Amino acid sequence: MCGIVGSVHIDPRRPGNHELVHRMCDAITHRGPDAEGFHTGPQVGLGMRRLQVIDLETGAQPMSNETGTIQLVFNGEIYNYRELRTRLVNSGHQFKTQSDTEVIVHLYEECGDNFVEQLRGMFAIALWDTTQRTLILARDRLGKKPLFYAQTSAGISFASELTALMLDPAIDSELDHVAVDEYLTYLFVPHPRTPYLAVKKLPPATVAIYQDGQLQQRRYWHVDYRSGEQDRRSEQDLVDELDEKLCEAVRLRLEADVPLGAFLSGGVDSSLIVAMMQKVGTGNVQTFTVGFGDPSFDEVSQASEFARYLGTQHTDFVSDYGVADLVPRMVSHFGEPFADSSAIPTFRVAEMTRQQVTVALSGDGGDEVFGGYRRYQARRWANMFNRLPGLLHRLLDAGGRRLHEPAMYFGHSRRKKLKRFLEYAATVRETPQTSWAFFFPDSTRRSLYSTGFAGALGADREQEGGSYAAYEQAAFDADGQGMLWFDLMTYLTDDILVKVDRMSMACSLEVRSPLLDHEVIEFMAGVSVHHKYDLRSTKRLLRRVAERYVPAEILQRPKHGFAVPLASWLKTDLKPWMQELLSSQAVASRGLFEPAEVTGMVDRHLRGERDLSQQLWALLMLEAWFRQGRVGR
Repeated sequence: MCGIVGSVHIDPRRPGNHELVHRMCDAITHRGPDAEGFHTGPQVGLGMRRLQVIDLETGAQPMSNETGTIQLVFNGEIYNYRELRTRLVNSGHQFKTQSDTEVIVHLYEECGDNFVEQLRGMFAIALWDTTQRTLILARDRLGKKPLFYAQTSAGISFASELTALMLDPAIDSELDHVAVDEYLTYLFVPHPRTPYLAVKKLPPATVAIYQDGQLQQRRYWHVDYRSGEQDRRSEQDLVDELDEKLCEAVRLRLEADVPLGAFLSGGVDSSLIVAMMQKVGTGNVQTFTVGFGDPSFDEVSQASEFARYLGTQHTDFVSDYGVADLVPRMVSHFGEPFADSSAIPTFRVAEMTRQQVTVALSGDGGDEVFGGYRRYQARRWANMFNRLPGLLHRLLDAGGRRLHEPAMYFGHSRRKKLKRFLEYAATVRETPQTSWAFFFPDSTRRSLYSTGFAGALGADREQEGGSYAAYEQAAFDADGQGMLWFDLMTYLTDDILVKVDRMSMACSLEVRSPLLDHEVIEFMAGVSVHHKYDLRSTKRLLRRVAERYVPAEILQRPKHGFAVPLASWLKTDLKPWMQELLSSQAVASRGLFEPAEVTGMVDRHLRGERDLSQQLWALLMLEAWFRQGRVGR
């Protein structure tokens, strides 16, 4: 696991910028504290920071082929590298290391840029072919590992994190207004956008080829959910096959030359992963849980109970989080506004886990792959609700607006659930094709934006469409498989996996996600939606597998998100900080929003009329990013 950086000049006579690559590497030392490596030659400069996990002695990067004509820097893990290595050796390739990195080099020699299709793992790759004067950039199927790039008049630069990339002075820092608009919609900036017009995220499952100043991209992996509706296998056969595939995915992810453990939340996903680690691995598993003393949000007791049941070496702790001190560090690691507040506990559990292990397995992906989100059921209920007469909608909506909300986790509050459902149903009526519960719906954003920002936004939108437009159009069945597909391609990639990567790598911890093995995903895509969720239950097939490993009381527990008591924090400890960053004067000086609209949101939240903690947190993270980032006009 590493962080990678580099730059390539258009002019082949110009030497690589060694000083720039060094500075970019220094900015991501946390991603690889164990070693660094560089390659500088005509036209190119490559750099990497290494977190040693496999082949501690000889796995240094950049990695080259026998003749030195290929240079590679790579962030991630290739879980099928032993199988690929055997095949390559039989084809005559000579290896000098035991690392998965060298497999990529020889696989490129064998297959050209099609090599990525044979990799099973998580990765961001930069490969320089000296003979062809070509840079190959590639990202894994779901985008578990990040890769940012920017083209300039001089060439192209890339990095694992935005903060490192923006050290290149040739990159323009002009704000992308559409990115801000989409950030407020989703609480993250959707790929391929970043907050900078000149900088892009390489999309997941994409290979980019840069040669002679031209960049071409192609997508190398697609997953089709439509086939699942024709599936006729028995449920028992599906359970058996899924069990086998999940055990294999877990087994492959136990490969490491350093201490390894697992996150344990007490929910179905992480509990099943830990149980399978006990089955296919050797020795007791080390497990880790974080809490914060609020019984409405805490899962420490449930996780400890399951750890005792399995006999794992368990560690849990309660954190005060230190949010005010943590926010600037979070903003730096994300490099862009990011408002998923569960990044806070993610950082704290990674920080604690890293004290004992270097690699941790997680249950990420269970909701998207197996149908676990409440909104999948809510969409079906909303469709039925919206068939009621319009007068009834208006009466219920008016009643819902008058409900005051407690600060507790919404999954434990019927009032909060009702209010959220009425808002979601209204959003579906307004935008029937949507598969997302927007945090700032169109009408709210229009009233929030200043005249100047609205004008700039309109001008930017004329140049190119929305980042997720193609995904929305392809989500063919909003209350069936399409919602799972949309979440897999968007929310999982740009929120969940971003959060886990940045917060774990901030602590120099590698996190692996067996539920997101691409063979598991392809299998589940071919399974009918009724095996995933219905109006009464979620993750139906996964739960059937889990019954073989997990006590019934865990399976029957209500879903509990990885949330924090943000609503109460903004009314207590974080109130002064919020009132300073979102004061009328501060908002007016930024020029993006109408000050009265923002201060009105603050007042409504403090009075308890509506829990606006997610929306306010989004505005706070945006302002914190502006105060820390390099932003042009």
